[in-house]
Amino acid sequence: MGFDCPLCNHVFSGRSALENHLNRLNCCVSSPLTEEQQERLDEVIVTYDIKIIKPLLCDGCDFRTNRAYNLKRHKESGTCSNFKNSANIKKKNDNQVAKVNDLNKLMDIVSSLSQRMEATESRIGATESRIEATENRPNHVHNNNTGNSFNVMCIDSTDNLLQMLTTRMGRRGAIELTKQSALTMSVESDSRLLDHAYMTDEDNNEITTPPATFTSSKETEVEYESRIHGHKTENIVTFADMLSSLIKNCYSEALSIIIDDRDHKQSKTYGGLDDYEIGLWAQHQAKLTDNKYKKNILKHTALIAKKPKRSI
Repeated sequence: MGFDCPLCNHVFSGRSALENHLNRLNCCVSSPLTEEQQERLDEVIVTYDIKIIKPLLCDGCDFRTNRAYNLKRHKESGTCSNFKNSANIKKKNDNQVAKVNDLNKLMDIVSSLSQRMEATESRIGATESRIEATENRPNHVHNNNTGNSFNVMCIDSTDNLLQMLTTRMGRRGAIELTKQSALTMSVESDSRLLDHAYMTDEDNNEITTPPATFTSSKETEVEYESRIHGHKTENIVTFADMLSSLIKNCYSEALSIIIDDRDHKQSKTYGGLDDYEIGLWAQHQAKLTDNKYKKNILKHTALIAKKPKRSI
């Protein structure tokens, strides 16, 4: 199918080619269009959905163009009888140019407002998601009523330490604490991470009762409260495996967030990481698979209370 120009009868292979042809200054004719030419042009524009972008119109004839210079040249050439006075030509041309400039400025303002609205809607969506996540997050606090009422934290293998820390310290505080702990590469830093998560409630109030207790002085088993299973008793190896896994998951999630922030944002919200620091981070996570290291974490954390001695 060909696309015929109504002015010069040249056949184009595509609609866009014809549209570009018609939008070029004086594409086929060097004088104003006749009434018949204008009718044929209007018919082609409607039939092929051609967009003519020539906002500058001659006040004396039907000449139109998309360049202020061409309009000025047309009026000064004398072909338009209504613009023989050069002073009037300059004044009218300046007015036309000013109108186009005002239109361009208006379009820029509209574009800027549209971008700001999109950014605002994105922030609102993110805020709503955080609110929904906050409303739906699991409650880690267990109310233990035995004589005197006090709260203890529940512990589960599905806990998200980074989310728990974010609730207490905010997103930036949680990421910075996790980053510091990961790069410190010590049992004490891992224990500190656990203590921040489990020894304060979601209102950031200190919890004085440890969530776990050794069942005997031999310290081979611990008992604790689980949201899923209720009261649980486990051997120390299984309990240490669970805590180490929670720490590893926290480090992995934080590392992914920091690297994504480094790679996709100009401002480094969390300070970024160089290759050396990423290597240290990986070494620390590898330590968390060592059984002796896991048991050592239990010796430094405040999560486990000693079994009280029986009074004689």
